[in-house]
Amino acid sequence: MPLKPLVPVILEPQEEPFNWYIINTYHTLENRVKKNIEIRAKNMDLRSKIVQVLVPTEETVLYKEGRKVTQREKLFPGYMIVYMQMDQDTYNCVQGTTGVSSFVTAVENVQVTINDKFVPVTLTEEEMEKILKHVQDPTRDLELEFEIGEWVRIIDGPMDGTTGSVAKINSSNGSLSIKLTMMGTEVLTQVPAISVEKV
Repeated sequence: MPLKPLVPVILEPQEEPFNWYIINTYHTLENRVKKNIEIRAKNMDLRSKIVQVLVPTEETVLYKEGRKVTQREKLFPGYMIVYMQMDQDTYNCVQGTTGVSSFVTAVENVQVTINDKFVPVTLTEEEMEKILKHVQDPTRDLELEFEIGEWVRIIDGPMDGTTGSVAKINSSNGSLSIKLTMMGTEVLTQVPAISVEKV
């Protein structure tokens, strides 16, 4: 099934295609930079070409003060994705936005006119379908068969045989953060869920 942008776009003949581009920005400022790009695109009359700015997030469950707390965390800290039609105006608009470090690029030949010889990388339809599906219908961490605070034993790797309690569950990559006590100090270690068993 082909990827459909969340905002309908009609291409004129001979125009450049719309693609998803990866933007590098400052960690913790992603949402502010997203807003800055949208405002700048509107002020420069480029909203028909810079269609969507996305900061993908996932839902996670944390254990705080004895309670399960659900919150959303960024999938790619320090990055965002922009659905746009690339030309010199749109490139300058995004690249010139406060907080944008750069487009994620690949080196090509020196004939390229945008950003000298560095060509912004585009995401494939398959890659974006996976991201959009996750954003629109995230996998909830509680679907893993573990609970926050539950005691478990690590059964593989350098911590084999160590027991601890589950501090965080992340089903998007199938891992657990385990709270261990080592030499009188509490430490967190992340291990694949398949390397853990219930005590």
